[in-house]
Amino acid sequence: MYKILFNLLRNFLSILGLFVIVAVFLILFYGESAKQRRGIIFNTIESFVGLGVKYDGFIANTPKKFFHFAYLTLSNKFVEHDFNSLNLEIDLENLKLLEKARLQKLEGKDDTKVWAKAKIKIFNSKNGLNQLVNVKLRPKGDRELHYLNLDSMSYKIDVRGKKNFILNMEEMSLQKPIVRNYSWEILYQKILRTENILSLDIIPVKLYRNGRYLGVFVLEEGFGKELLEKQERKEGPIIGINENLTHFFPSLTYEYYSENYWKKEFPDIYSQSNNKLEIIKTNFKNQDFYIFNYFDLDLWARYFAISDFLKMFHGTVTKSVKLYYNPTTNLFEPIAFDGHYQSGYNNFSFIDFVNNPKVKCGYACSVSHDWYGLFFNHNNPKFLEKYIEYLKFYTSEIFQNNFYEIFSDQISEINNFFYSDYQHSDRVFYGGVLPYYFDFSPIKKRTINLKKKIFQYENDKLNSIKIKDQKTLINYEAKDLIFNKNEKIKLSKGIWKAKNLNLIDTDIVLKEGSILILEGVSSLKGINKKLLITGPGMLVQINGEITLDNVKFNGLKNIKLDGLNWSGAINLIHTKVIIGKINIENTISEDSINIVNSNTVIDKINVINAQNDAIDIDFGDIQFNYIYCSISGNDCLDTSGANVNGNILKGMNISDKLGSFGESSNIKINIVNGEKVNVGVAAKDGSNVKINQINLKKINIPMASYQKKFFYGASLIEVDRISFDKQNNSNYLVSYKDRLTISNKEFKKKTSNDEILKQIY
Repeated sequence: MYKILFNLLRNFLSILGLFVIVAVFLILFYGESAKQRRGIIFNTIESFVGLGVKYDGFIANTPKKFFHFAYLTLSNKFVEHDFNSLNLEIDLENLKLLEKARLQKLEGKDDTKVWAKAKIKIFNSKNGLNQLVNVKLRPKGDRELHYLNLDSMSYKIDVRGKKNFILNMEEMSLQKPIVRNYSWEILYQKILRTENILSLDIIPVKLYRNGRYLGVFVLEEGFGKELLEKQERKEGPIIGINENLTHFFPSLTYEYYSENYWKKEFPDIYSQSNNKLEIIKTNFKNQDFYIFNYFDLDLWARYFAISDFLKMFHGTVTKSVKLYYNPTTNLFEPIAFDGHYQSGYNNFSFIDFVNNPKVKCGYACSVSHDWYGLFFNHNNPKFLEKYIEYLKFYTSEIFQNNFYEIFSDQISEINNFFYSDYQHSDRVFYGGVLPYYFDFSPIKKRTINLKKKIFQYENDKLNSIKIKDQKTLINYEAKDLIFNKNEKIKLSKGIWKAKNLNLIDTDIVLKEGSILILEGVSSLKGINKKLLITGPGMLVQINGEITLDNVKFNGLKNIKLDGLNWSGAINLIHTKVIIGKINIENTISEDSINIVNSNTVIDKINVINAQNDAIDIDFGDIQFNYIYCSISGNDCLDTSGANVNGNILKGMNISDKLGSFGESSNIKINIVNGEKVNVGVAAKDGSNVKINQINLKKINIPMASYQKKFFYGASLIEVDRISFDKQNNSNYLVSYKDRLTISNKEFKKKTSNDEILKQIY
């Protein structure tokens, strides 16, 4: 009986096999369209598996790559990789809540209001890291790859508690490396950051859940103010789009991160930025539309050029790139997100889009046609010129050798960590049959093609383009400054602008509500007398260069402009600043002088009777010989993220700090003299301060080293010599994480950070 059944089954399978062979033969070789059928079938198989040149770079799609991958995987299994570990501590009830939410996403019923509660322990035995943080979390992601099973799912995580962070992040995503294309995304973000483009921290970690190892994951930074501050930007709105409606510009619906906060606390900045977005969407095709009034062209040109060079086109589409409205420049900047190195695009460049707006380049061009056209058209010659120059630079041998030397060890270390788990190649919507394999050589080949395109473009197009006249950077109606050089300049209420202003011994009177905005190369000097700038108005220099020498400012006042956060009576922004000898007196403003992202050289500044801070430096580099403050309602010298090299800092009657150094400032000052000062020198939030000599009289707190913003690291004050009228070491305030050394001796008495904040603020 069994033999008969076996024979019947064997005969059936033989006949079925014969039919299959015949069917395959007919499909592949019979009829006029057999060639087309073969092409479709083989191309589908190649695409599914990831074979062929266009998949080079991220798939082990040749025998040589596969065997090398196998060697790397086996060898890295037995290496203790020095990456932080996270243990997700979650109870059964909240774990079930997560699982339910995951299944709902799998069924297309996403409820982003459902959050589970848990704790995350961050630990690393090598550096002694051991921290437990309360969090809330939920499933995230728009592809099934994010939530196929509970062990590999992606999370959106918010840290609970104002002073708690996970590896300097308050909001973040936790996900498998495959969903962010492994090391390619990390490399992309690192290169962008070196070029001063806002980018995300992406940190590989070992993930455990209730003690059970789940494998290699990556933490990806969220879009919060910490991202901005760490990258030397003032707080401003971060904007994305509502992806549920449309991805197509200009029909986008923009959404603000922390929208209620901006509406409530800074309604003018919210309104101004929102109005600009509406103007862009409505008027971008008009003849008199100028993108440089809305976008920081230099940063966008760098962003597009790097994305082009690395084939990160996905990161440039409307749903990926986020917008940061910079309230200092009044312009939008890109924030890099989800670049996603992809197959294809080998022969495409944004240069092709300029020459042929109807060019097809797959997903990117199909969803972002008008968005790309906003930048890449012949009406934007200044942008195109910058983009071409940057693309030349990024494809140059010098740049590639330098960045490869800088990043190769970092990326190799991360790749080895990834290889320690078996990693499927990224096929966008699923894990590929073949494994992930990082190979940079296709980019080197791509540069050859890009260089040819650049050469052809420059010969054919760029030289024939006429540059439009540029309007002012400020979206306010401003009058041109016209004056007689032999007479005093008197400015009535309103906004006045001047380019390349050069004044010698010509005084300026600013009436109530008047604002003078300088562009280009400005020079204000007193040669035969002290040049006077007086009155309740505001002075601003944007970009370019300014020289101030033998000038006295008296009675200037900060004037609020909607959408901007210029905080000084004098504002020097993105400027080369050269100051000889100046006096600033009797200002009414948050800062008497605010210098932002500038390179500054100062001989001598005297600030007398400042309502709040006397001198505020936000980022940039500053060298000074002598700074003196007398009567300041707040700090004398306040820095955020600045590099300072100074000789003498002196202050009297300072209500708060003589020197307040924060946000990872690097400070070197020779002599600090203070009398009647609340706090002599304060180092906070990852700042390093080195002072040769401190002399203090009638001081409350000589020095303090502490944390105010907890996503920064520890601070350090090093002092060689110190003298008091009445020395009182008990007034030093140093938190447990921060340091103070005097004459190479560590100050041992520590105070809780909370207690320090209470005493100082």
